[in-house]
Amino acid sequence: MELRVVTHLDKWELLDRYNNKYLQLLVDTDKGIVYHVKSYKRHVQAVSELLGMPIHSLNQDNAGHLVSAYIEIVDDKVKNIMVGSSSFELGAHIKHTSKQLAIAQALINRIVKESRQLKEVA
Repeated sequence: MELRVVTHLDKWELLDRYNNKYLQLLVDTDKGIVYHVKSYKRHVQAVSELLGMPIHSLNQDNAGHLVSAYIEIVDDKVKNIMVGSSSFELGAHIKHTSKQLAIAQALINRIVKESRQLKEVA
């Protein structure tokens, strides 16, 4: 598995951005863990890999606790954080609860706040 647990953003994550702009993350809201998704992967591939099941088997019951996220970074500043909308949610027809989205947002915010590599959040 190529997913790396993220507790703060370092150069390793910040150098691996989709379109040199978007840092891709996956949040396990049951365990409170955030994973870095490599820039060449889609979220749905990362979920499939993490759970050890084929993409066509992913559904609300077995994968609904996993929430995708993107952090848009421009000039070392966070411009936007997007949570719960990716190839994973669309392809597997996942509808997150407001609690899952809030947990994911809080975990992402904490990681950004604890990052020593980023300038202030825009």
